[in-house]
Amino acid sequence: MQRPTDREACTALVYRFYRSLDTHDYAPLKDIFTANASMTRMGNGHAGLTAIRTALSKRAATLRTRHVISNLTIDPETNGAACGHLYMTVVRSHASPNATLPLLIRGPWRMSDVKIGFEHTDSGWRIATLSTTSLFEFDPSLPAEEVSA
Repeated sequence: MQRPTDREACTALVYRFYRSLDTHDYAPLKDIFTANASMTRMGNGHAGLTAIRTALSKRAATLRTRHVISNLTIDPETNGAACGHLYMTVVRSHASPNATLPLLIRGPWRMSDVKIGFEHTDSGWRIATLSTTSLFEFDPSLPAEEVSA
């Protein structure tokens, strides 16, 4: 396999991060974020890799998620860093680890706008900033024809 381009390396970080969330495996975070990274998620800010890991480890063990990433763009910046932007749709449910699949849900949970700052370190590309802003919360009781303009 060939070495990835900078854009491919940053893209892989995005997918690895959301895979860590979906699997509740936070060990890879040290290879995804810089030590002094910052993350804003669900309205809460976290500064530093330790704070990010601590916040994520508080997620319920019964929480099952899948983060679907789309419209990912990564652009170089003049200082040798890069910035990324994507849309993230989350489906989720609470279930025991041995629950029968597929899990039944009424629809996606949330769609968010995500902005990411990448930094090139001695160990390669890492996420330095990640900021998530919720755009849509899905309400299965709301009929589509009643959505206001």
